[in-house]
Formats: sequence, structure tokens, C-alpha cells
Amino acid sequence: MTEWFVSSAVLAAGCTMTGGVPQEVPASELEPPEALIKARVEDAEPADEQLNALLEKAGASVLSDSEQAAFCAYLLDNFDELEGRGVLNAESRWTAERLSDTVACLTIYRPDAQDEVLDELIYHRETGLVSDTRFRCYQASVGDDAPENVRTYTYNALLSSVYQKIPFECFANYLDGHYRELSPLGLWSYDTVWSVSMTEREMRLTISGLPGGGNEAFLLDLDTMLVRREETDTQRAIFAQWFDFAVQWRLDKLPVFWSDETAEDENHGLPDGASAYLTWLYAVNQETLDAQGSIDPDWAYANITKYFPIRRLSFDDLPDVWEFKDGGYSLGHADAGRKPLVRLDSLEADVLDGETVYTMQLTFLATEHPVGDAEWETLRAQILSGDETGLLESHIDTYRFRFSGGEPYFLEHNELMICR
Repeated sequence: MTEWFVSSAVLAAGCTMTGGVPQEVPASELEPPEALIKARVEDAEPADEQLNALLEKAGASVLSDSEQAAFCAYLLDNFDELEGRGVLNAESRWTAERLSDTVACLTIYRPDAQDEVLDELIYHRETGLVSDTRFRCYQASVGDDAPENVRTYTYNALLSSVYQKIPFECFANYLDGHYRELSPLGLWSYDTVWSVSMTEREMRLTISGLPGGGNEAFLLDLDTMLVRREETDTQRAIFAQWFDFAVQWRLDKLPVFWSDETAEDENHGLPDGASAYLTWLYAVNQETLDAQGSIDPDWAYANITKYFPIRRLSFDDLPDVWEFKDGGYSLGHADAGRKPLVRLDSLEADVLDGETVYTMQLTFLATEHPVGDAEWETLRAQILSGDETGLLESHIDTYRFRFSGGEPYFLEHNELMICR
């Protein structure tokens, strides 16, 4: 199973996306990271003068203005914790150096042993990110507290001079790559403890002492050198909840569309034909509609507008599977197809205009043969355990929606087919 809050999919060439437009980005995020950092430092408490003095003493002349500002912003965020460790006083020893055109390093030494590194901060210009992830992973892999087999493996990997095989680099690249999603967990709090253990085929990075209690763990496959987040019972419960949400609301039958306020058509990118929604309505309400025998046009209109932000709706141009008779719309075949099998790839929540809007990515999984209800239940449990043996990835869908009266109100649906 893919990581919680992580959008990832490996696709073959030749695929096409329908309804694909960039997701809404808060206006603040459109500004260059350097501009945001500089503004933040300029508005900071007088403590920034102390930090600037320490940076100058460290040799900040090797750093650009944006790099100095980025380091200051990071240090301000962690000012109380660092000050409590005594590394922000005038006698502190820091060094600044440039590692490449886009990467800079700030090293902070322990106040009681100024040849011993307390923290090593790395700035990446491409992302504007300052992080000490690499240093923490390195310490966890080679420090005195690391198990002997971990230290031996790390030492041998370093001697091999093969970058991809250095385990702490693998962990660091993964964590920094998902910094935005993982940071709210408090992984980088100075009170956390990073430790590494190892089995025959996996290395496990455990980050304990989180601000909210508990710990997080990340597993490195020693064959593939790929990292994944270890799932907790709470996460599995959340995966199950959204799996069942996808089934209850038959997201496999949801029409593909996007809401674009700049589009010239009256519906701003949403389908304006009722036929685009009828199969979804039938799938969600199959038992009731089978007993009823047909879909009443007024009922269809009320429910389509209840779940989708359409402006205009036409009941013309029905496809062959639908027919209008006796005042209602009837489906030519008897069912809405098999219930979907899905994997939750990511889920993010943003507050827009005072409302929580969710962005969710699902990968739909397919079997090579039709399955009955009993086998479907077995496959559901298998997927939720992280086992996708015998299943194929069919397509990857992204949804934006909010809730109204406890029910989803769909704002966007994009679909990316996986070509083989």
C-alpha cells in the first residue's frame, strides 16, 4: 500500500489524462519561497538580530541573501528549543559552507564540546527547504546507539561509494521529499529520538517521542532501496474508511470533469448532459431504483444538483444503454457492475472560503476474472493489509470534494489511465 498523504504512481508511456487541470493553489504559495522567507524574517521578533550576528560569525558571506534568510526562518521556528540547548549564545560555534550551486550547509556545534556537531542544516534552493533530516538519519545509522549490524551495513555501503545504497541518504531523500505532509506530525521536533534497526531484508527508521505521543516508522527495502511509511492500526482504519467511502459513493462511476471558473461554457467544465450522471446515480441507489423500475427526471435533477455544482442540465442525447419510457429513464442492463477495489494513495485537506475541501487520489485495482461478493470481501481485506498480489492497477483518479449535510459535494474528478 502506498504512503499515507503521498501521491505516487509509475505510469507507462502513451497514457492520456482527461479533465486534467492544475489543482487550486493558495495565492501565498504562488510567491517564490525566497520572498516568503524574507518577509517572514523581516517581520520576526528581535531574536533575528541575534541569529544574523551568529550567521555572520559563521561565515555567512558564502551564502546568498535567500539562503541566509531561509536559515534564519528555520532557526526562528525552532528558536526556543535551540536556545534551551545553549547554541544561540554569542560564544556558539557555527560554520557555513556551500556544497553546490543550489545546496548550502549550516553546521551548529555543541556549546560544551565545540568540535562535536549538534545539528547540520541543509538548504535546497529548488524547494526552499531547510532540513536536518540527513544529519538525523546519519546519526541514527552510525551513532553509538545504532545496532552493530546497522553500523556495519552503513559502513560497507559508504565504502562501496554507490550513492543509491547509502541507507541514511535513502531515508533522508524520502522524508525531505514528503516534508510538507509529514512535518505536522512533529517528526523534526528536537525532542524526538531517531533510531534504526535491521532485519535480513529491511532497515527500519523509528522516530519516537512525537509531540502527540507514539511514534512513526519508515521501512527501507534493502533489495530495491525504496522507502515506505509503516502503517499503524489507526492508518489502516482510515484506509478502510475511505475504501468504503469510494464503494458507497461508487467513485468508479463518477463522471470525469473539472470545475473551471474561467471556462467559456455555462457549466464551467462540468458535463451538462444528464446522461453523464445517470449511471452514477443508478450505481449509488441501485437497490431502490431496481424496485422502482426507473429514474424519475425530477428526482434525477434534484440529486445531480445536490452533488455537483452544475449550472445547466440537459436530458437530451441519451446513450444507447438508457431509454426514456413511461415518464422515467430506464437502464438497458440489469446492474451497475462490480463494486470497485481501490487503494488510497493520498488525502489532503485545505480550508477554502471557510470550508474544508478534500483532495483525494485513488488507484483502482482490477482482477483478471470476475469476482463474486465473497471473493470481493477477501480482496478488500487483502488490499487493506497492503497485499495487492494478483491485482492490476487500472487507473488513477483524483477527486476534489467537500461535505454538505454529511454527504459529498464533488468539485472535480480527473482520471489517468495506466497503459501497459
